[in-house]
Amino acid sequence: MSEQETYQYLEYKDDVLRYRIDRLEPGQTISVGVKLTAQRVETNKQEEKILQYFKVIDQDTTYFSNYMEKSVKQSRIEIDVKQTTNRTEKKIKNGDEVKFFITIENKGVIEKDITIEDEIPYGLMINKIRLKTKDREMLLEDEMNLLVEHVVINPGEIIELEIDTTVDTTTMTKQEIENYVRIKGINISGESNKISLFIELDQEQNSENNENDNQDNKEDDSSSNENLEETPYSISGRAWIDTNENGKQDSGEMGISDIPVFLINESTKEQLMEKTKEDGIYTFDKIKKGNYIIIFQYDPTKYVVTTYQKEGVSQELNSDVMKGKLTIGDETVTIAKTKTLRIESQNLENINAGFVEGKKQDFKIDKTIQQVIVENKKETKVYSYNQSKLAKIEIDAKQIENSNVMITYNIAIQNQGEVARIC
Repeated sequence: MSEQETYQYLEYKDDVLRYRIDRLEPGQTISVGVKLTAQRVETNKQEEKILQYFKVIDQDTTYFSNYMEKSVKQSRIEIDVKQTTNRTEKKIKNGDEVKFFITIENKGVIEKDITIEDEIPYGLMINKIRLKTKDREMLLEDEMNLLVEHVVINPGEIIELEIDTTVDTTTMTKQEIENYVRIKGINISGESNKISLFIELDQEQNSENNENDNQDNKEDDSSSNENLEETPYSISGRAWIDTNENGKQDSGEMGISDIPVFLINESTKEQLMEKTKEDGIYTFDKIKKGNYIIIFQYDPTKYVVTTYQKEGVSQELNSDVMKGKLTIGDETVTIAKTKTLRIESQNLENINAGFVEGKKQDFKIDKTIQQVIVENKKETKVYSYNQSKLAKIEIDAKQIENSNVMITYNIAIQNQGEVARIC
């Protein structure tokens, strides 16, 4: 009698598989093979244990086999990213404050290491970037291309990111701007919703003299010429090294020479350029009424911009510039720039730029392997390691194509530099 004739499949119900054995001779062995596929683990659990055994019922006697226990790991990953803004209207103009509020939520049950990216649109000048996790809150470097790596987000945790900017039409490349945040990681790729804003360009007159174009024709030419005359003004300030990083020009702090300083008329886009003198002083003379910005083109490998208009520091001694980017032709350069300056009836003095000498940034990163899980239709294998940098696993050649390999790393980051960074 063949094995197929010896036992018969009956049913699978309530997680129980039933067979009937018609006859079992003394000394006879019957092998029953069962192929199982693990179902999805409940979303509120990290793993599910599976207990399997066989029992044979012979009239009034029940025989039990040994127990086999296996674990199925949770593999669901869900990172939700949302973005809002403080702007109730889509139209914005030069000088408006625009804030983006981003929330990143781990809706899965697995701790994840993610990277956060955001290319801040041209036309927005960054005031500050704040990142808040469960354990800490930090201000990030105000780079136009925001990149925060190795942010660990635990199951159920929400990370908050706030980007505070000011509209600056001098750096814009198009009238419509769009912002969104991207999230990356192992088996993770996603982005937030997009927020679009439209910049209203200032339609100022090119010259204050045009205000008299419609004067009474009875006025003679000499009278018109007198009205066109305008008192020249000046703008001046100093670029200095903020040695103690307090956002204030203290006695004895040195000036920075030979930094190119540009004065740009917001209406006409005309510009003048001077270089700071040995003591860091610069001056623009014979300036007409109007709106202007000042740009300092510094070397970002040597300096970083100090605190903008530090609270409690007087106008004469504070710094009036923020870090930004400017596209010149095909090249994008790092700059420090003021907000819009208005000249109406007097000179502008002490428009200063404070810089901190660049500090060493050096990270040591060690990555070791904690665990490797190999899953396929045949089996699930778990390999554990004690902070190993190399791992060896075995996969049946017939199962390689259909196997999933999940690796758990331990990443240790040590800041060996002089600048505090968030990791």
